[in-house]
Amino acid sequence: MAVSRARQSANRRSLAGAIGAGVLLPGGGKPRLVNTVMGGLICNNALPTAGSKTRFKGRRAYQFGLMAPPSFQPTFCPWWTNGTFAQREVAAAQDITISKAAVVYNGVSVPVTYNGSRTFVIPAGVAEFMCDPILPTAFGVSWFAPRSFVEYRHLFDLVSGQSAPYCDYSTDFNQSWRGAPSDLGDDVDATGPMTVTNTPDALNIFFPSMMLGPVSGVFASLGLIGDSLLRQQNDTGGLGRAGGSYFKRAAYAEGVPFVAMAVGGRTAEQTANSPKFMSLLEAGRFTDVHIGLGTNELIGSRDLSLIMADNRAIWASARKGGVRTIIQSNIQPRVADNAYKCTDLANQVPVAGFEAGGRRDQFNAALAAERGVNGGPDIIFDFASFCADASNPSLWRVPAFLGTLTADVASGATSIQTSAPPVYGDNLVFEPGNSSNVDIGGQGGPRVASVSGSAAPYTVSFVPTTTNPWNGAADGALGTPGKAHVTGSAVKATIGTDGTHAAMSAHMGAAVPLRTIYQKLAGDASAQRNIISGSVRTKLPISQGAAIASAQKYVARVRHKANSYVDEPFFEYFHGQMISSGGVGFNLQRGFLNSDRVVNSVAVSGTTMTLTMETTRGYRTGDVVTVRNNGADYASGAITIASDTTATLTVANGTAAPGGTVVCRNPFYRIERRAALVTGIAGVAQDQSAAVLTKMTWFGMVMDYPFMRAGGAVSADGFTLTVPNGFAYRTDRVAGFRLAAGRYYIQEEYRAFGTGDIIRPTGLYGRGTDFGEYGLGLPTDTANDLIFAKNWSGAGTAALTAAASGPCAVLGTGPEGVKCVLVDGDSNICEAALSSRTNGVDTGDDDDCLGPVKRALNMKGYSFIDVSLSGSNIGNQFAGYDAGPSALRRVFRQYCDGVITNHAGNDRRSGITFENVGAAPGSLNDASGNGLRILTSWHNSDLRATLRGPKRIVRTTLLPATTSTDGYATTANQTGKNDDAVWVSDYATSANGDQFKLADLIMRRGAYATLPYGGAGECDAGWDMYAASGHTADGKFAPNSTNDGTHQFVANIVAAANDLAPRLPALLGFAA
Repeated sequence: MAVSRARQSANRRSLAGAIGAGVLLPGGGKPRLVNTVMGGLICNNALPTAGSKTRFKGRRAYQFGLMAPPSFQPTFCPWWTNGTFAQREVAAAQDITISKAAVVYNGVSVPVTYNGSRTFVIPAGVAEFMCDPILPTAFGVSWFAPRSFVEYRHLFDLVSGQSAPYCDYSTDFNQSWRGAPSDLGDDVDATGPMTVTNTPDALNIFFPSMMLGPVSGVFASLGLIGDSLLRQQNDTGGLGRAGGSYFKRAAYAEGVPFVAMAVGGRTAEQTANSPKFMSLLEAGRFTDVHIGLGTNELIGSRDLSLIMADNRAIWASARKGGVRTIIQSNIQPRVADNAYKCTDLANQVPVAGFEAGGRRDQFNAALAAERGVNGGPDIIFDFASFCADASNPSLWRVPAFLGTLTADVASGATSIQTSAPPVYGDNLVFEPGNSSNVDIGGQGGPRVASVSGSAAPYTVSFVPTTTNPWNGAADGALGTPGKAHVTGSAVKATIGTDGTHAAMSAHMGAAVPLRTIYQKLAGDASAQRNIISGSVRTKLPISQGAAIASAQKYVARVRHKANSYVDEPFFEYFHGQMISSGGVGFNLQRGFLNSDRVVNSVAVSGTTMTLTMETTRGYRTGDVVTVRNNGADYASGAITIASDTTATLTVANGTAAPGGTVVCRNPFYRIERRAALVTGIAGVAQDQSAAVLTKMTWFGMVMDYPFMRAGGAVSADGFTLTVPNGFAYRTDRVAGFRLAAGRYYIQEEYRAFGTGDIIRPTGLYGRGTDFGEYGLGLPTDTANDLIFAKNWSGAGTAALTAAASGPCAVLGTGPEGVKCVLVDGDSNICEAALSSRTNGVDTGDDDDCLGPVKRALNMKGYSFIDVSLSGSNIGNQFAGYDAGPSALRRVFRQYCDGVITNHAGNDRRSGITFENVGAAPGSLNDASGNGLRILTSWHNSDLRATLRGPKRIVRTTLLPATTSTDGYATTANQTGKNDDAVWVSDYATSANGDQFKLADLIMRRGAYATLPYGGAGECDAGWDMYAASGHTADGKFAPNSTNDGTHQFVANIVAAANDLAPRLPALLGFAA
């Protein structure tokens, strides 16, 4: 379908009126024309005619970012750059006449015009040439969808001997040729693949460099300025989806539009003296820039002061054009290329200027000194840290992989067999050190796409399972061997490839933290986004949930509530569970980066091996596991789960029990996930047809290197995510979307990844039917695809009970100044009274907030994130469980300005005095002689180091822990608990007990009355949860307020919440 020129003219008039009226623009403020697509490119070469081949024809897809524009204008930059000063910026050799051009969107073809004409001439000397604007209504839609493709198509003819600028590297999304006019017919106005006859040259050709659109406010558009590393050298081809440099990978993951000006040999001097490119900076075509220049000038003799002056000139032009944030990467190592290809340290020799203390180090230091000074970079990105050896940063880091070929390999092979398994993303080198046959393939390949096999020989494939989202074509191999190699040949991995260019694994690793920086660019001018919680119903996963019989798919609809609006919301998940095992307070996330379980003892009787483990939680009977002894595989097979700590495995008769360090390794259990956000809901009816459903996407997960290495995958449309066991993961931001304060639904789908796998939806405590919540197990071939449906009427759904699935957090950019609170503790603020208990179960408030703290925060309208967990304790966190940068609690602390915690209840032990200082806990449930005073001090310091903003720490007093001889009808018949030999607790019911000493410390009474709040290791405020719940000061529960001596009834919970709510602003130091 084509659109007439008259309609195009009407569209231009409509756009002009819209801009004049100040509507149709994302965000607020004055609009500016910036690039709006991911994959804009400045040309880096010129392509001439070849004999009779004087016609150029092709199509190229351009992908909008997460926030699509109200209109776009194809924009050409008819010049090219090269890596020499003489060719720093070369205008097209002559004017270029575009005979015909069109764009396709939504299956509709629309003419591209300039001043209303379909044929237009692009002058050779201009910096940019903008075609007429095109509105979404031209394609029969109201707006352009985030991450959608617009396809540009054109043809043009040159006189024999002429040339046109072009990009000579892979772009993922193009189909183009140079050929005779008779070979390249006119199908510009058609849709779908273009046709050719005979054998024209399949080459990249001249295309628009940008798609400019009028935007303002929170929109971000990156200008990427660099050399061969940014171009894509040794990181496969593409525009970020499957390679193309860490810059593009990170931008693609976050949906940030970008234009790359990258060419091998590029320097800051060349860039600063490129007037056309500098004019683009000064014209404001980018809201933010990332610069990666330096390695090429540092091998020369140009004075460092002049190099810095060139950089300052680039920064000045960027600031003149209104660039908000300048990011600049430091410089990685550079060593002489040789036959070892950086597969060891001994054979690496830095080139002149890159030795320790040389020009590279001096430049990196000078660059760091310019941060935030006189218009200099706002952020220095430490790319060198992903490349350099930790002990000798002038050399490339050496990956761990070392193996040999177990079968001959032919040149161009797409898979090999090896004696040891490399990891996803490794760049392989065959026969390193063999000068006659060393082989690194082309462009730094081959690269590992997958590894299969549980023992040697391992099959290593270079072909990914991904497909191109534009045309559905399968992605090709990530490089292949360039030579033949025989069995027994050595194979290693490299980060430094040819000594100059980083390998794919370095780009993948660097893209992970960089995407977080890019994510913040669409915020305010300071690039600091106020990420807050958008749900009071989220929680860490606390139970694996019951298996759903005969189900291969599980769908659920769960109601949530936001206490403040959030922009660009996204969901954070964890596939696994936070384990609370038998009162032990086990804080370990299930296999966060691996799935090993410590085996404490092993016994073998006949063919049965009995493994006494730290826990079997998360494993299933029938899981195929490998028992490893001192790092080596010992036995494998399907296990049987006998208890929370015991599993059995059938082994060969007479097998001896292994000794030393033994672990049980469970292969990653994968699921497939889809999710949707339903806003504007009315009541709790199954039919929510009037609501707005937003499909959540997962594109950004392709940049999570460990996640993808473990078997993670994203579907071509971005709606389905394959999740390995034990990984955190998140959706993309919903750009341009405001999640209003109030109630909404999240719809979830879990699908079994393997045939015969069962579904165990992660459980959260929840109430169920009166929220209009439903869950259903279905066969995978069901016609009821409810996940993206608003009307669930008649779907046969069953009401959810206590276990409602959902994300760990719903996050987004909150209003300026709005704070977020972390709720962290054990069962008395986690769920307070489990559904299995009788006589006053806490069923939650009207938004299913359980426990006194969450009820109170919801009453006052605070945003909060709940990371509390039954049975958890401080000691285990400092023994390495739920600690470190990958721990979920620490992940969410970065979004919170304050915390309310009751931690310490499960740390009470007999025989350890309150003030005693022992050693740091070294193992699970290891007290190490530490009293509650030092444990809470450690916890306070750790919280203060990882919270943001005011870092306000509020501690609560503890509830009692008693036994009773009369069912807790009186206080007189209660005594302190004695749980077991390990957890014998100093729950004394006299003023001398630790219960009271900790209360005095938190509330600044008695011996601690004069100790100020807020000091090192101290909290900032205290709340007496014990007294607020109605208990008297004798260390016991009030009569008839508990039935287990640990948790209180709902009346006491409500009383405590009512006491806490009005105190919150003073305790936290900030209002909701």
